[in-house]
Amino acid sequence: MKKIISAFLALSLTVMVLVSCSSGISVPYYTLAMDNYGENVFDAYDAVNEMITYYKDGEAVYGYSLYMEISKDKSFAYNIYETAGDYTLIGHEGELYSVKDGKMHAILQADKNTYFDYVKNYEKRDHILDQGEKYQKYSKPLENDGTEVSYYAKVTPIIAADLYEYGITENDRIVSTYTLDKDRYYQNIVYSVEHSDGTQEKIAERKFEYGTVRDVFEKVPSLSDTVDVTIVYYNGTINEIRDTYKVPKGLYIGIDAGEEKVSFYTDASFETEFDFENAVAENSMVIYAKK
Repeated sequence: MKKIISAFLALSLTVMVLVSCSSGISVPYYTLAMDNYGENVFDAYDAVNEMITYYKDGEAVYGYSLYMEISKDKSFAYNIYETAGDYTLIGHEGELYSVKDGKMHAILQADKNTYFDYVKNYEKRDHILDQGEKYQKYSKPLENDGTEVSYYAKVTPIIAADLYEYGITENDRIVSTYTLDKDRYYQNIVYSVEHSDGTQEKIAERKFEYGTVRDVFEKVPSLSDTVDVTIVYYNGTINEIRDTYKVPKGLYIGIDAGEEKVSFYTDASFETEFDFENAVAENSMVIYAKK
């Protein structure tokens, strides 16, 4: 279970820096993307909030938000707070949590990655609709020294397969139009599909706010009262591994096993599956993993 964006849409940024015949100054997409890389943005701001809305036939049909701020502990890089519908993913000072239907789960990183590895996935700030070789259509100056720049990308068979949920085909183009501030940070991005008959429809929009630190982590539990949760691999063999995690008392348990297929049980004989929906960490517990 990676971030909501990744779970819902597999993110990738496979672009080349190409400029076709266009009006206005040239704004190579590669440099624009690098300017907006998390590491660069957080040199100027302490926090970024992004709101994403998806459209179908001109109507908003789905949305989510992503808030990021600098972690107090620099080794953790960022704190994140991501919400889609009734699901929230939280990364705070080295700990991961999820909230759904009023239940907060502590997420155990059983994929051998660190918290830093996890939140680094957010740094690119890219989107699945950023795929493809981008050709600049135009750029123009805006008030307050801002810029609007628009690109189109040709849709390859691979991209069409990735974006089939959007109704995008190989005959279409993806148009992305960026509103930038004077420092070329994203203010707004509109993604549209341009069909072969020349018609164009908006499919997504991203809006950004910078610099306002928000008190969204007030309900994150304290680590002053924890219980030990141990995951056992290869139980009873010479290869047995025991990984123990500190979990705030009273939370439900979630496990991120990464890409590997793993089942979890409450007993060493693998007869009773671990109940993620109802098992609460009131006392120390042992969970048995079966690969």
